[in-house]
Amino acid sequence: MSNRIKLSVIGLIAVSAIAFSFMKAMACTRIFWSNSVAKMVARNMDWSFDDTPVMYVFPKGMTKSGASGDSNSATWVSDYGSVVVSSFGDQYIAADGVNTAGLSMHGLWLVATQFPSRNLSEPGVLEGRYGEFLLDKAATVTDALALFNNYQVVPQSLYGEALAIHVALEDSTGDSAVVEFVGGQMKVYHGAAYDVLTNDPTFDLQLENLLNYQYFQKGGTLSLPGDVDPESRFVRATAFLSTLPSPSSVAQAVSSLLGAMRPETTTPGSGWFISSTFYQASPTQWTSLYDLTNKVAYFQHMYPSNSFYVNMSNLNFAAGAQEMYLNAEQPGLSGEVSSLFTPVTQGNFYETAIDLGNGSKWLSWFGTLVPNSGGWLYHQQLGWLWTDATAQNSNIWFYDPQWNGRGGYWWTNSLSFPWLYSTVESKWLKFDAADSTPQSRKFYNTSGQLETH
Repeated sequence: MSNRIKLSVIGLIAVSAIAFSFMKAMACTRIFWSNSVAKMVARNMDWSFDDTPVMYVFPKGMTKSGASGDSNSATWVSDYGSVVVSSFGDQYIAADGVNTAGLSMHGLWLVATQFPSRNLSEPGVLEGRYGEFLLDKAATVTDALALFNNYQVVPQSLYGEALAIHVALEDSTGDSAVVEFVGGQMKVYHGAAYDVLTNDPTFDLQLENLLNYQYFQKGGTLSLPGDVDPESRFVRATAFLSTLPSPSSVAQAVSSLLGAMRPETTTPGSGWFISSTFYQASPTQWTSLYDLTNKVAYFQHMYPSNSFYVNMSNLNFAAGAQEMYLNAEQPGLSGEVSSLFTPVTQGNFYETAIDLGNGSKWLSWFGTLVPNSGGWLYHQQLGWLWTDATAQNSNIWFYDPQWNGRGGYWWTNSLSFPWLYSTVESKWLKFDAADSTPQSRKFYNTSGQLETH
């Protein structure tokens, strides 16, 4: 397998150029609202393509690893159960979540992120796992900040591109914090007043920019901006949050907070200009809302048009309970869905696929497949393929018996597909799923030339 491992590294570098040119146009927004009936936080996840969100239920008492890849990787046992939304089909990349103590966390993109050098005297936790670590071990914002001081965030590459995030934290007491790593230093903004977060520039500059607007200080002259850039969204979200009326019920509070989030929703194709250059923003894929007082998680996915919620009191978070998941893209999700969670058992790349019935499964990034025995599966356009039963979305090797008429291996993952790396030709190819059948498969090389395999 050593050659495959080497090719994985090559593949990750190549995928960076193919899939990650969008990273500097992230457009996520988070708003925390301490109203008269509950403490609530909402978040838009904006990404240039479907990030395949999956909602996981983690019980307390789980033993986990920081996976820092060095001599002092953290290990811990979770003190609290949690509901976590993962991205890219990887349960260890936590986009956001909430735990049974009423602490929530959210990771948002910040291009300016620069972590300090690794200090091996502190246990390390890989960046994508750090949010889950905080939910496992902390009951309050103050507890979580203490963990930041004792467990080091270890930078992570997400398919060849540095994962660059700042973190928002909130709890059921109304406390809030924003944590950034800028210039190799940790910057902490701790207090209930820090209730809005978007993307670049850094948080201190976002706060300074607010003072230019009429909403926030005498002498400010500017009206609210209408653009979709992070500064404009930060100003609008802060303004609309400041004028939300006191709700008379939890239902009204949920509706009001989602209403404040709607102006920050980014439509496909929208963007903003810097000088004369147009930067296309990443569209909003989904919105989460956590009621930290009543322990309810709400979720809306834009493209299946799902809108559902999970009452955490209906879930089993006891030590020894089953880890569960729910594919948030499953069509028709509505109302309270705690009974629809499924036990995590197989651990392969199609574990969280949507069940179409009659043995068929569907993954938004891969298409329709029918699992068979011994690692074999039948893909609707590619035909028969074999893969290791434990292959994960981030790193999948397929044996393709049709390849060039004699069989061969190719590599892909949930971010690069329909691009795949052929070990037979030592090159990248793009699969044309729209114009292929198992009997007539079409691929294009990086020069745009058509090939058949």
